[in-house]
Amino acid sequence: ILSNSIILHPPYDTMTSEGSQIHNNSTRCIRPPWDGRTESELNEVATALSSERLARLRGPDILRDPYLNKGSAFTERERDLLNLKGLLPPLVLTIEEQLFKTKNQFDQQATDIAKYTFLEELHNRNETLYHRFLLENIKESLPIVYTPTVGQACQDFSDMYRTYARGLFLSKDKGEFRALCRNWPQHDVDIIVITDGSRILGLGDLGINGMGIPIGKLALYVAAAGFQPWRTLPITVDVGTNNEKYRNSSTYMGLKDDRPDDDEFYDVMDKAIKAIQWRWPNALIQFEDFSNAHAFGLLEKYRNKTLCFNDDIQGTAATVLAGLLAALLIQQSDPSKAPLKLYEQRIVFLGAGSAGVGVADLIAQGMAIEAKRDDPATEMDAQYFRTRNFWLVDSKGVVTKNRGDFLQAHKVRFARDDDTISDLFSTVEKVKPTILLGLAGRPAGLFTEATIKTMCKDCTESGLRPIIMALSNPTSKSECTAEQAYQWSGGRA
Repeated sequence: ILSNSIILHPPYDTMTSEGSQIHNNSTRCIRPPWDGRTESELNEVATALSSERLARLRGPDILRDPYLNKGSAFTERERDLLNLKGLLPPLVLTIEEQLFKTKNQFDQQATDIAKYTFLEELHNRNETLYHRFLLENIKESLPIVYTPTVGQACQDFSDMYRTYARGLFLSKDKGEFRALCRNWPQHDVDIIVITDGSRILGLGDLGINGMGIPIGKLALYVAAAGFQPWRTLPITVDVGTNNEKYRNSSTYMGLKDDRPDDDEFYDVMDKAIKAIQWRWPNALIQFEDFSNAHAFGLLEKYRNKTLCFNDDIQGTAATVLAGLLAALLIQQSDPSKAPLKLYEQRIVFLGAGSAGVGVADLIAQGMAIEAKRDDPATEMDAQYFRTRNFWLVDSKGVVTKNRGDFLQAHKVRFARDDDTISDLFSTVEKVKPTILLGLAGRPAGLFTEATIKTMCKDCTESGLRPIIMALSNPTSKSECTAEQAYQWSGGRA
């Protein structure tokens, strides 16, 4: 009760389908509380609603809420106040003692997927202990909660599914998305990771099984970036799947319809985004693992309308560019020589999908910024460098204007005027790249020993060390391992 005249109910209590206000004599019940309010008012109301919800939980309800449950770490006083006496073993443990027990249990798991399942069970019952475990054991836990293990977890998601609500499923056949968003109990959400499961890692269309990616990504954001776990939200938009394995599976838990055409897809996504903005107007929306056919379209449609970004196009690109700028500092074999500029590099990409083109695009923008810094009068913009410093290799060879096939829109600006080169090795042999990047998402091993040795020979003759980034994941899709790159280059890579 915030005042004598206004009572704020949780938005899921006696809400009309339109979310209208309900009047009852002199008492005014506001539903939904986020309509027509300023940002500061929204924050106050959301906090009040969350506090009201938490304040009324007692006994078993506390233990069933992973955001509040501390298990054996509840003190004697807390057990008295929260009606927990008798519901827990009598011994009170510190969180350090809980961590010790948890680490022992984690180490006893025989396989990586067993470790993943163990941690997700912990995640579903005790958020505090789960994230403290990630922070204290970051080296061992991150490859489990995210790549590479999350790839297998996604493939098995339906078979492993437990009933705890870990995120929202916005299914196109379940009616009005606002109503679905209202069912999520947390009113304060800072970041949402959303996917349609159409291109999960390098595994392809996994449908709703792709939910493991938003869950895992947000766990990283809590552990590494300091987000509060209850202010994060994973969402999967279920528009069907074209994966015959799942459509024919009796255990697959998503829609078994064909994926829709573009018009229907963008209509469904528009309804989803509008519902999200209505429910959580201040949340950052991260587009994750959408297919190449839709990743660029979604980003272009919403990037200037709402707070959003595409992780595959922009997030990966920012990380790779940062890595390249660092690598340039040690690229010269003779450390006394000044580093080469970014715009002086010859870069071969294996892969021309959303991630590959997104990375290439940001590097091209970086080249233009560097060139402008060195010569303010230059007319060399990002497009100038796209067609001069980059060779994008897809399944049909180097992307060129004259190879005779239809180029997707995102590839056109990187299409070269050169003659077509049909394979990666021939491209490396002819171009003599200084940087080789792999984002193909195809079976592992595409950076062969011959390819890396050829690149290393050409770089060595120019007094340079080769820069190699094999970025496809999971590990089963990686173009080469770091060990192979070091061995085949004689330690120069």
